Amino acid sequence: MSPTCKECGKQYARINNSHIVHTHHMTTDEYYEKYNLLPSKEYLEELYIDKCLSIVSISKITGCNNSSIYRLLLKYDIPRRTLSDASKVKIPIVHKEDYVCALSRPDVIEKNRLRMITTNPMKNPDVVNKCIQTRSDPEYRKAHSGINSPCHGRKPPKGSGIGNGSYYIDPVSGKRIWMYSTYEIKFANYLSRTGIIWEYAPKAFELSLINSSYRPDFYLPDLNMWIEVKGFWWFVSIEKMKLFNKIYSTENLRIFYKNDIKQIENSYNINDILKFGISVYDQCNLWNSGY
Repeated sequence: MSPTCKECGKQYARINNSHIVHTHHMTTDEYYEKYNLLPSKEYLEELYIDKCLSIVSISKITGCNNSSIYRLLLKYDIPRRTLSDASKVKIPIVHKEDYVCALSRPDVIEKNRLRMITTNPMKNPDVVNKCIQTRSDPEYRKAHSGINSPCHGRKPPKGSGIGNGSYYIDPVSGKRIWMYSTYEIKFANYLSRTGIIWEYAPKAFELSLINSSYRPDFYLPDLNMWIEVKGFWWFVSIEKMKLFNKIYSTENLRIFYKNDIKQIENSYNINDILKFGISVYDQCNLWNSGY
């Protein structure tokens, strides 16, 4: 639930469950409407009807939350798909030239700037602009990502919305490393149990075409292999993975899903690292084939 104002009893607007906008007497929809952040009816029809995108995908592209997109569909009288209709719809493959990552779109950058200013009205706009430009700099992200990040291996702050992870404790050194899912911890236990040398998220690969980066979960130096542990795929994550495969085609990256982790959870066989999982090349081919 959104936080409640102690003076008037109304709720603040909460943006994407992570940014709280401290504006009295304003709901989330009122906030979006005030700053003209809601997509038009024509644009919403294009995404939902023409491109057959889900509400979750549309919220990622537009920068609005899922509930606001749902209410817009009702407001614009756009018919919702039933569960049976949704199961018959083949989700289209959206290529880079047809889709620009929401974080790199100028209008979304401006939205984020307005949110930061509204969250703290006393904040100097010049400082905000400098912060946005600095974090958009590839060299800055490279110097503050992976093992260089101040948050690397540490528990994320409360309310950040980053996973339901826990600490992995190294059986030899006793070092504590925060991992973002229990399946990552299970995979780390397998690597340590079989004697495979590993590093946790040591490097971020620059994806300058969408003004972003991608950081695999594990690196195995002796095998020169990157590992991504995945439970499910967000729409934006799929596009980032396709772009990574295109730019860094020489990198050896394997994706391990939940079923793969369950297969090796109690294994002592070092060869299982090659037996299970799927290469990023094969995974991208499956996506391009419509699976």
